[in-house]
Amino acid sequence: MIQSMTGYGKSIIQLETKKISLEIKSLNSKNLDINTRFPGVYKEKEINVRKLIANNLVRGKVDMSFYIESTAVETSTKINKEVVANYIKQLEEIHKETDILSIAMRLPDVLKTEREELDPEEWADIEKGIMEAVHSALVECFKILPGDRNVRLLVHKPHRFECPPDRNKPDFYTHISIDCFSGRSVDAKRALYKTIVDNLFQFGIPNNHVKIILREISAENWGIRGGFAACDIDLGFEVNV
Repeated sequence: MIQSMTGYGKSIIQLETKKISLEIKSLNSKNLDINTRFPGVYKEKEINVRKLIANNLVRGKVDMSFYIESTAVETSTKINKEVVANYIKQLEEIHKETDILSIAMRLPDVLKTEREELDPEEWADIEKGIMEAVHSALVECFKILPGDRNVRLLVHKPHRFECPPDRNKPDFYTHISIDCFSGRSVDAKRALYKTIVDNLFQFGIPNNHVKIILREISAENWGIRGGFAACDIDLGFEVNV
């Protein structure tokens, strides 16, 4: 537990549409005095943060500030006509000779900001395209059969999947693990890596945001097609490419 009474800390969190800045500073005090400033949208989390601070600091006058800076660009502001009409109706009941519209336009919730939302079907097509990018590279470079599809896509929330800090698009970081029969040449593997990276680039995934790991497993360690060892059946394609 931290016992020093003076100190300062700052953290910046860059999200897709906003930047959040957290600042905490403490000064000398005999007791623990916590003051927090939270924006309305995060107000319900204030008690939890205060408890977190109290569990880690013994004493001092602590000021914790929470700032939000919007970085969204794809927004449009429109007049909320129903709200304005309701305001005007109420204002006319009070006084009909004033500039009612001017007053109404300054009241809360008159302007509303609309943000373009992602179409779930469109995103599903993108995810299918990412899986196809990997599968088509395996067909081209490892010569597997086009119908030999065993591709799984797992999408993690950004805070659950950390990547190297020098990547400028951490949300696009892609980790690919491939289980395959052993026997491919180094040239085939090089071609596979390059083709996968090139195929994923069309989805906005930078080349240096892709990591590919091959796990080569000998044919006798594969049980396929009804419980047969892969070394005992005709696979329908050559492994030694």
